[in-house]
Amino acid sequence: MFQLLYSSKPLFNAGSRQDEEILRAALQHNIDQDITGFLLRDVSTFYQVLEGPEKSILGLFETIKRDSRHKDVQREGFWEIERRSFGHWAMGYRCLTSELVSCETLPESVGAKRGEAIRNSIIRIAKPGFSA
Repeated sequence: MFQLLYSSKPLFNAGSRQDEEILRAALQHNIDQDITGFLLRDVSTFYQVLEGPEKSILGLFETIKRDSRHKDVQREGFWEIERRSFGHWAMGYRCLTSELVSCETLPESVGAKRGEAIRNSIIRIAKPGFSA
């Protein structure tokens, strides 16, 4: 079982129809491929954690990199894991608003530590009852 974290820059507004389209497509595809995860976004950034079989998430990431709805796709981390962090979601989603926080408040570490810090922040934000 593996986790992959990437970031990208969306080319459409937060909360738009494209957000819904991405989630609808992800739900069906991810169920079929045994992938779970969480998509976090604000006005200027997507962060997504994908988890599942290595071949499935690497294949999905190749598809994501070619998606025209965003740009500057960067793989932030890739880890072997013992258990899922988002096992109850084919794809969880949260759009951060000014009432919460923005992705800019996520850790600004560099290198491998940056990916781990962002992943841990997303796990915390995804928990029920999260508030900034």
